[in-house]
Amino acid sequence: ARTPRVPCGAEAHLAVTWQQRRATPWAPAGHVVSSDQLTLPTRSARAPRGRAVPTPRGAWPIEQVDWSPTLFRALTDNDGLRQSWMRGLIGHVARWVDTQGLDRAEWRPGDVTTRTRAAFPEHSANGELVTAGGTVAVRRRVQLHGDGWTRVQIDLQVPPELADPPRVGTEWALPGALDVVQWFGDGPHECYPDRRSSATVGRWRATVDELYEDLVLPQEHGHRTGVRWLVLRPARARRDLPGLLVVADPGVGDGTFGMSVRRHRDADLWASRHTDDLAREDGQRPTATYLYLDVAQRGLGTGSCGPDALERYRIPSGRHRLAFWCAAVGARDDVAGLARSVRAPG
Repeated sequence: ARTPRVPCGAEAHLAVTWQQRRATPWAPAGHVVSSDQLTLPTRSARAPRGRAVPTPRGAWPIEQVDWSPTLFRALTDNDGLRQSWMRGLIGHVARWVDTQGLDRAEWRPGDVTTRTRAAFPEHSANGELVTAGGTVAVRRRVQLHGDGWTRVQIDLQVPPELADPPRVGTEWALPGALDVVQWFGDGPHECYPDRRSSATVGRWRATVDELYEDLVLPQEHGHRTGVRWLVLRPARARRDLPGLLVVADPGVGDGTFGMSVRRHRDADLWASRHTDDLAREDGQRPTATYLYLDVAQRGLGTGSCGPDALERYRIPSGRHRLAFWCAAVGARDDVAGLARSVRAPG
């Protein structure tokens, strides 16, 4: 077979499924018995001469967004039972919560310095994420490019005493009207580093409410791995609120990040004992959409009824870097083309 030719920066994947040809006592006709996906080698097609590289509609003011770094997630039952007499007997609740206090970490942002005479205006800041078990040094750089793109780079230095946290990432509080998300990466269902084989690489779409997993005990949910880009838009186009396109920097790590999009903060999920605790009594629309961009998520394992996550799915100490490009987009913009323009060399 010929190597497929794709636009510069694009990928090609072959999905194969095995389905029931006839109905059986245990499954109807058409039931998917198994599936697999192969990543194909590709050849990049040359862009026609004279065609301009796509550019976004403008900058999205990401440098003004309320954000914070985090080492915590609203722990799952596999991470450790948090209620009744079994609290702390299995899992990592005793270490992450009772000893290290990761759920109560204090974010202390530092002063922002601005360079306006550089090739691109840049805002830099150092800060600390302080926990009972140690301090994480955090540095953020925001570069404003003249073509509408903004590059954000965040370095988190995890000390040895905090090695193997549940996650290394960031929380962003965005306008609640951004309630539709599209992404290119693993999906369509939630997936974690030790469960990626159940997911399929593709381009997926859902509302923020559809991403919520209604678990009996509110906890971590909805993570997607291997995300190349995502876009958040309002359900109805608004001139005062463009969509936000976020593209993983192809030169950092494997060129992907993990993401979750929710109506609730991790702190809200962790503090709740029932789904009803998360309901808004006033019936009003949510005022915020919370975007989690992760450098790393620890594997879930089966700690509540089996072994812990394997060593390769745990998070080491040291420097962890999150880097992405973002821009404002409209309802009809070719976000995939814009994302490829970031990924293309040069």
